[in-house]
Amino acid sequence: MKQALDYEYEVEEYSQDARQYRIECNTKLTREQLTELQNLAFGNPAGEEVEYQLSDIDTEVEGQSQDEKVLITFLGIDYGDDAQINISGDVLEEE
Repeated sequence: MKQALDYEYEVEEYSQDARQYRIECNTKLTREQLTELQNLAFGNPAGEEVEYQLSDIDTEVEGQSQDEKVLITFLGIDYGDDAQINISGDVLEEE
């Protein structure tokens, strides 16, 4: 049986990370299409070029072929160095 302890705290750490992608296409793309393509490529290994088609996303633009090839390379992550910490609970205040 687990003994309950008197105090419980929640500590959350967060920072701003930046993920970078290179998206190449022979057709000019909208911001919405680029966002969908970036989301589609989330989780791809860094440095690996992956081929998609415009038909892989929901947004269609008049005059664009859905068979248009799109190459996406995940370039990596720059991890934020300005981590912030939130602490909740009954914290002992130092004098």
